[in-house]
Amino acid sequence: MDMSTLRPPPTVVFSATLKDHQLCLEAKVASLEAKVASLESEELDIVEAARNQQQYDAGIIARLKVEKHRLEQLVQSSREQRAYLEAKVTSLEAEKRDGATSAQTQMQAAMERVGKTEAEACRLRELLGMEESQITSIACRRSRCAVRIQRSWRRHALCMRRGRIQREKARMLIQKKINARLAAFQQIWRIRRERLRRRREQFEQGFLSQRRPTTKYDVIVSFESLSEFITSGRIDLLQAAQSLFDVAQAARYRIVAVVGLFDKGKTFLINRLLGVNLPAGKLFTTKGLSFLWVKERRMLVLDSAGVQATVSYRAQAVQPILDAQTTESLIFEMVSRIAHHMIFVVNDLTWFEQKYVAMLHQKYVKSRQAKELIVVHNLRTTSYVEEARQLFKRQIMQCYEGEPSHLGDLVFTADHGPNVPHVHHIGICDEATVAGEKFNNTNCAILLQMLEIRDMLGSNVVLSDLLRGQFEQLLPKFVSVEPIEQKTLVKSSASLSDELQVDNSTVEVSPVGPILQAPESRVAVEYMLLNSEAGDDGYMRAGSLVMQTTQPGFRLAMKTRGVISSLGEIIAHDVSFEPTVNVYDRRGEQYIKRYIEIECPKVIQDDIDWEELANGIKITIRKHKAIDEMSVHPVYPIRQHHGVWEREFQFESTEGRFEICPDEFNLQDGVLLIVLLRPLQARKGKLGRGTQLGIPKASQNTELSTSL
Repeated sequence: MDMSTLRPPPTVVFSATLKDHQLCLEAKVASLEAKVASLESEELDIVEAARNQQQYDAGIIARLKVEKHRLEQLVQSSREQRAYLEAKVTSLEAEKRDGATSAQTQMQAAMERVGKTEAEACRLRELLGMEESQITSIACRRSRCAVRIQRSWRRHALCMRRGRIQREKARMLIQKKINARLAAFQQIWRIRRERLRRRREQFEQGFLSQRRPTTKYDVIVSFESLSEFITSGRIDLLQAAQSLFDVAQAARYRIVAVVGLFDKGKTFLINRLLGVNLPAGKLFTTKGLSFLWVKERRMLVLDSAGVQATVSYRAQAVQPILDAQTTESLIFEMVSRIAHHMIFVVNDLTWFEQKYVAMLHQKYVKSRQAKELIVVHNLRTTSYVEEARQLFKRQIMQCYEGEPSHLGDLVFTADHGPNVPHVHHIGICDEATVAGEKFNNTNCAILLQMLEIRDMLGSNVVLSDLLRGQFEQLLPKFVSVEPIEQKTLVKSSASLSDELQVDNSTVEVSPVGPILQAPESRVAVEYMLLNSEAGDDGYMRAGSLVMQTTQPGFRLAMKTRGVISSLGEIIAHDVSFEPTVNVYDRRGEQYIKRYIEIECPKVIQDDIDWEELANGIKITIRKHKAIDEMSVHPVYPIRQHHGVWEREFQFESTEGRFEICPDEFNLQDGVLLIVLLRPLQARKGKLGRGTQLGIPKASQNTELSTSL
């Protein structure tokens, strides 16, 4: 038997070889897939680990993705090759039945393809080795970057720690310096406070050792309440027993009034200026109008209790306050009239005190007096020089137009316009302080020099007559004359006009009948000389100012009465008749008419009188009470005006000659209209044949103006 017949045919051998190659390829493909899977897992780990360095590794990751895509393509191509080989095996099996003519050729082609596949697999293994080396290098670079980052962070943390330590040392050094400065300031403050305390003790000891007996006022006008004056009808003039001043004798001197609000240091200023020892302080209150006679300086210094002093609420809740307001207004007005020099004392300047200063200044401006007001700023709580300067600058120099004085600090003159008196501001400080030592002596000397130089002669004054005359002039503005008993007279309306005068009294028509009034009566004040012994306080009654009416059966009452509003506010109601007056001109072609409108409701023609003046007119209006308050029960407070009102309308000659036109006077709807006429063309005349008895014949212009 031939051995060649026992060998398998070539087709079978080739098929077996192909199967072996197929299994080998499958194993390689599986290993490649496993490697691809491992690469994917490693790629995920690398991506997760290199997330913080994504920008640095972005290029490498992109290349890995490209290689991955290429490997996937190779795997896909291997899979396709495998499918192709399977299909080929199938076709070979089919061809085996047909013949094995081309088996050798196909086997060679397959071997070539297997060789190519193995070459490709080798190349893939090389690529995978390169990728593994790149991944290893990436991991090394990442670890080196992490080391560098940690090193940089440690270096930065060390620098931050050193900076904190240095800042803490600097802060502690600054705090130490601040504490040292504060300790030095506290030491200086303690030394200065001790020095001020010793200085104050020395000042008080020196003052007590050199203290003279208490100075008494020469004259005290015991006028503290207008209602008490109306009730008692008299004001006592008290004179010190040892005083050489005589209130009833004429003498030439100047009245220096020191006024201001309550407890501002008015008496202290007098003591400081004149070197006297008047009672001053919280426990002493100046009574009424107190006068101090300084003979060597020809000065009569007036001291007052001040505005807004405390009142007693024991009697009533409304009337004491209104009484104090009215009394202060009367004293304020009278002092501004009789004083040659006015000193207004303030502490820290407020708008309320600025209002009083402006009121005083306007009184001088309207009365055309050349008096210059002096405002003394008693900065008694100011101890330091710079504080006093800043305070004086803020309260005075920045609030008024004017210039500071070159004579010293805290002296300022306010300018209120041309031809208007100036207002001088002078500041003084706490006496026993550094500021007081620097400013007080100089500024008090300047103030005293101002008083000495201005109006050196003064006036020839009799104090009793001066006070009597001022009270007599001012009291009608604050009090009214009323009948003691309201008598109701039953009269018919037809006979009332025939009986307007009954015993020199006017009859008022009211809802309950006529009420007696005394509009023509006046307030009279007389001075009574008295001689009494000195009391325990060292004062004796030198005289009294007695007030009474000129008509019997009438009494005096305050014009201002208290009314409480619905909001609980105390309102001062003036019962005196003060109508509203308007004066205006209307120009025509040949004349100017001047109209005087006076609002006087419930006034009839018989209550109005007029009198021609040199270049004007005098109007007198009597307004009666419309309600008899004694015969009715008021549901709400009754507020009505009554009394006699007089005013002279005197016009300047530079405006021209005004003629009264009585035919055009009119009283309608409670408004009185007075008409005066001034021609625009001057009266002209010419002497001629028609002249008789020295009277010139009037020209045509004269006749026209006369007819108007």
